[in-house]
Amino acid sequence: MQAYQFTDILQAETAGRLYYRLEMVDKDGTKSYSPTQLVVLSGNDFISIYPNPAHDVVTIDGKDMRTISIIDNTGRLLMNKNVVNSNKEVLRIHQLAKGVYLLKVVYENGECKTGKLIIE
Repeated sequence: MQAYQFTDILQAETAGRLYYRLEMVDKDGTKSYSPTQLVVLSGNDFISIYPNPAHDVVTIDGKDMRTISIIDNTGRLLMNKNVVNSNKEVLRIHQLAKGVYLLKVVYENGECKTGKLIIE
């Protein structure tokens, strides 16, 4: 059985041009690295959620957003906001309990992206 671990550290200031490379560790502990690859994100390839962790409000940056939803870890829809071709939305989240949530954005073109929202 093979084990695989992936850690992706994406911060808002790096969105757009990302460099990836894999570190591969063999069973004997030796390491090797894949070639570095440039990934260019554009349009609706990413959403920026900040501050994250959040307390009372959270801002979502995206392009041509149509709806924003917050879903708990059981799949229950807790909040759904319709927006019109928005590129930035602020949600008041003070009524939500502390925890980890899924933030889902649907765009005007029907595309859907999700991100993790932490409320402290």
